[in-house]
Amino acid sequence: MATMTSLEAYQAALILSGTGDALGLGCKNEGSPSGAEVQQSMSSMGGVDKIEVKPPKWPVGQNTVLHLATAEALATGRTSETLWPEFAAQYVDCMSARMMENRRPSTSLLRATALLRPAEPQGWELPFDVSRTAVEACPAVRSVCIGLRFHKPGQLGCLISTAVECARITHHHPTAYLGAVTSALFTSYAVQRREVREWAAALLDVIPEVLGYVVSTGRDVDDNQGAWCYFGDIWKKYVSMRGISDGESAPRFPRRYGAERRDEAYRHFAMDNMVPGSCGHDAPLIAYDALLSSNSWRDLCDRAVFHCGEGSSSGAIAASWWGLIHGLSGVPPGNHAQVEFRDRLVEAGTKLFALSF
Repeated sequence: MATMTSLEAYQAALILSGTGDALGLGCKNEGSPSGAEVQQSMSSMGGVDKIEVKPPKWPVGQNTVLHLATAEALATGRTSETLWPEFAAQYVDCMSARMMENRRPSTSLLRATALLRPAEPQGWELPFDVSRTAVEACPAVRSVCIGLRFHKPGQLGCLISTAVECARITHHHPTAYLGAVTSALFTSYAVQRREVREWAAALLDVIPEVLGYVVSTGRDVDDNQGAWCYFGDIWKKYVSMRGISDGESAPRFPRRYGAERRDEAYRHFAMDNMVPGSCGHDAPLIAYDALLSSNSWRDLCDRAVFHCGEGSSSGAIAASWWGLIHGLSGVPPGNHAQVEFRDRLVEAGTKLFALSF
């Protein structure tokens, strides 16, 4: 595996997460067209190679703003209980009119951050959330960089606790924070140079450890346990479908895995009445499926970004892993050279690399 555990790889992981987010947001009209329709629209613009990702046409969305905030909080060097209020403070700041102008942050995110009191004891702890918006993909996207900070096998406990708490600051539900753990975990595997085909089976072994941590915190344990199984059940079905339950076999894909077949697969794993890629379980799942089956940046964009669902979330996650593995090589400069917040993303990647090696 050609993973680069280098400064450039860390920077590329953060830069391209913004690129994937912006491409996913900018390629869609109202409604949820099919992947084929989205790709046809992109072709009419000359294809992804011709896109200059920059505002106002291609701004990043709320998820990149929060991912950058997560990275900058981690870059302070804080860990554990001193880090959670820093996350909360950063997320509250992200909701300012200056940062969210024209980004249309989700109602659930606005509601949750309005309840946070980062300066008060446990002021970042929100109760368990039974609403459907509690399972959103936002925590999965903003937690990718946690795997850059805690990438060593011996740091798994830190990765789990950080991803769980990062997520449930705004989305206190297993489907959301297990998505955050998955994004961070797979990032750490990329840094470790583990083969991509191994990642999903390894996740299934980690999920019980996440439950152990959640129970140890004593927060809404019964509610969390009651909603626990959905995430793992979906991923078990996925690894079975791809034939990678043993973590060693090559993944199985249809001989012709075009846009229509991919949309069918993504809808199969989506939560009822939810757009594919919009939840904590399937945004990283689509990103992972795309990474497994892509041989180029263009392939990755077609699979992770330009599909029937919420391509901004799955695209941001997949693009970040792509950058960590491949760097910026093969990515058209126009896709990343002027991405919004690029300087801050580079600086955050630089600081996380310095802290992590």
